[in-house]
Amino acid sequence: MSLNTESATLPMGWRRIQRIDAVPPAMVTALAFVAFVLFWTLVNTISNGGAIDHDMTEAYVWGREFQLGYYKHPPFWAWLAGAWFDVLPHRAWAFAALSALNAGVGLLGAWRLIGCFSHGEKRVAAILLLLLTPYYTYFAYRYNANTIFLSLWPWTALFFVRSIERGRTVDAVLFGALSALDMLSKYYAILLLAACLLAACVHPRRRDYFRSALPYLSVALCAVVLVPHLWWLDKTGFLPFHYFEAQSGRAWLFGLRQAINGALEFAAFQIPIIVLIFLSRWRSAEITPVQWRESRFAFLTVLCFAPLVLTLASSVVFRVILTSGTGIGAFCLVPLFLIQVSGIGSFRQLERLIFWAVLATSGAVVLLAPLLGYAHVSHPSGMMRSIPNPDEPSVELAETATQLWHQKTGLPLRIVAGSIYHENPGAFYSDAYADMVAFYSDDRPSEFIDFDFQRAPWITKNRLEREGLLIVCPAGDLECLKTSAAFADPARDQVTLTLTHRVWHWQGARATFTLTFVPPRA
Repeated sequence: MSLNTESATLPMGWRRIQRIDAVPPAMVTALAFVAFVLFWTLVNTISNGGAIDHDMTEAYVWGREFQLGYYKHPPFWAWLAGAWFDVLPHRAWAFAALSALNAGVGLLGAWRLIGCFSHGEKRVAAILLLLLTPYYTYFAYRYNANTIFLSLWPWTALFFVRSIERGRTVDAVLFGALSALDMLSKYYAILLLAACLLAACVHPRRRDYFRSALPYLSVALCAVVLVPHLWWLDKTGFLPFHYFEAQSGRAWLFGLRQAINGALEFAAFQIPIIVLIFLSRWRSAEITPVQWRESRFAFLTVLCFAPLVLTLASSVVFRVILTSGTGIGAFCLVPLFLIQVSGIGSFRQLERLIFWAVLATSGAVVLLAPLLGYAHVSHPSGMMRSIPNPDEPSVELAETATQLWHQKTGLPLRIVAGSIYHENPGAFYSDAYADMVAFYSDDRPSEFIDFDFQRAPWITKNRLEREGLLIVCPAGDLECLKTSAAFADPARDQVTLTLTHRVWHWQGARATFTLTFVPPRA
């Protein structure tokens, strides 16, 4: 993301980029990186009304326990969240910083990856065009098992490309190690690694590559790193596979509709890029022919689009839900591909268009962020009632529940539980409020997920008797209240309270909760 400029100037006083080093100057890279992280930390904190998503608190709840795997997904992305909040305070801005840092690391990887295929002005244009898509900016805020690929995939693809083109052992080792981290984040990574295999099959050096020890070294190292997680899978009866089974197998028409919607959404997000490239080509005096049959162009094409094609195909085969975040990290080469096929020979006009587009969108984001924050706080988002919306009092709930626990027991709050998550489609309740209490409470309690010792192996019967349990039920969750009655006397140990979320001078909706207190027995 760094630019090495010389003294020639453009009209309007802008410096013309004369040369881009293979490795950007450290100082410029650091400044660009820090500016990006700080900017999007601030913007996302304000525009989301100081609220965080259920996936984000789930990452924290899991990561603080540091298991070799969790009942939905592999552990790496959750480990990062757990380690992050061992250092930073449990507040929304800190999660925004983690999300922006994740995206920033991905942009650095994308810059290096794009440098394998282009240099100079074309490379700069390709990386700046990424900032006009929501992948590395607004969508990056929802830190979860999908957005972790914003940072992991560009670096994985970089060392894959280097291993096949340079033939160096160190690149093969790094490719294998990063492939393992991909798999340890979400099993979706198998599609990204399959894309690497398909791309390798069309590379001009494919015969030399597959005859060498490099690909097999990468596979072997990846397998070695995965051994502890594979052991955990076997020990727990392959828990994440049961979760996937529950989420898949819907109607064939559903899977096809998901694939079509995913393709249309991907295309829609490329519209700003396509418009800028079209305008630049229209006004460009230099047009170069596209080398469609050139083998390295085929390699770029497969590496660019195979993840998308495989993702859409998997939605049809397995009939699963494709969210906006599915595959979010796999599109870093798309701007470069669109530039390549445009045939633009001179990038001066494109650079100027991109500069003004990025400047305009950044300014608009700054101006709109407070309005979006106000809208989030003051207007319900229409999500399921059991999942905290930005307008609901998650922070207030955690603070009040912790204070009441202290008053009733005189002890720190160590364990919290909440509504039971149902894996069937259309489930009404989730455990999100317990996640919120676990995240925001100053006592930093563990969560007893779904009252299930298998899903929360860090909780034992002895620990429950020794430390007690706080159960948080949103109003109307009869199943949660029924489960609470099995742990304590509702007439004696329950409190109902109504809270309101406030951010600065904004006031959100009122929400009612029932808290059940199960004091320690030992």
